[in-house]
Amino acid sequence: MPVVRIAFLNCWNCFAVGQVDRALQNPPALTKKIADLANTLSLAFGGEAPDVIGLCEIGRKSLARRVARLVAQADPAGPITYDVAWSGSPSVDQPGIALCYRSDSVVAFGSPKVSPDPAVDPRRARWMAQLFEFHRSGSRAPAWLVVNHWKSRRGGIDLSEADRLGSAYDIGDFFLASARLLCDSMIAIGDFNCEPGERPFDRQAVGSLANAPPSNRLRAARERDMVLREKNRLAYLYCPMWRFMGEPHPAELASSPVPATRLMGTYGAPVVGNKPGWLMFDQFLVTKRLLRGGALRFREGSLRIVHPLAGCSDHCAIAAEFEIQ
Repeated sequence: MPVVRIAFLNCWNCFAVGQVDRALQNPPALTKKIADLANTLSLAFGGEAPDVIGLCEIGRKSLARRVARLVAQADPAGPITYDVAWSGSPSVDQPGIALCYRSDSVVAFGSPKVSPDPAVDPRRARWMAQLFEFHRSGSRAPAWLVVNHWKSRRGGIDLSEADRLGSAYDIGDFFLASARLLCDSMIAIGDFNCEPGERPFDRQAVGSLANAPPSNRLRAARERDMVLREKNRLAYLYCPMWRFMGEPHPAELASSPVPATRLMGTYGAPVVGNKPGWLMFDQFLVTKRLLRGGALRFREGSLRIVHPLAGCSDHCAIAAEFEIQ
């Protein structure tokens, strides 16, 4: 059955030389970092190039093109090329979001939606959405892809949680109010800077959004049945990353073997004592349609976490496959 492969990686301060203080300050170091990022992404599917790559913390569109070009060169079936969608010109000290997609088999419709709008808001992009159509063996499968980079916890949860709650409402409202009118298959991936079950995903959390319609906020649910309920009309997305925090799910075991050892998170937190910490900051969320099947179906057993090479990032890459029906 034809498959669509999607991957994401936080590029950890991948800026052009001299762009900001925390950028690498010489071209050879930047070239090595880009090569390590590309090799990490290539490992996700055994050298086969993903159909779409989401990147965040990348300072310029040209840097995203360099990463994608190396991923394409590693594909044994090449040559292939990637087009790149960009979150807009970031401010001088803020990283951007990029979506790299194969020009031979993926069609992007319209311009990407970026939130907040860079034309009116100086903050860095929290997320970017693009409607794609995937072409395989004469079949066509549409889906929205949302890449996230929610605000970090730097400065304390009291200063950052409200921003993440706002982003959760923003994405949920985008899906319910406009995106699903075109296509109800939506994938949300990226660095959420919160773990499954925390307040931005909590069904009861309102926080500073007491005056906003709570029904329009994104919910990341670990229960497949909750997302699949026929009467469910809210912005529930299934979060299979829970499987990496505990036992495998029968749906996962049925679709492919589970590795004997699995990383218990995606973000390498500071070492505590002699043990490195791991947090599940990177998420892969899917809507009901992608569980139920239609033009595109999520292959849960394909979900994987890839450790970054040579310290090119403090985040792991995450990746998964979708079957075109």
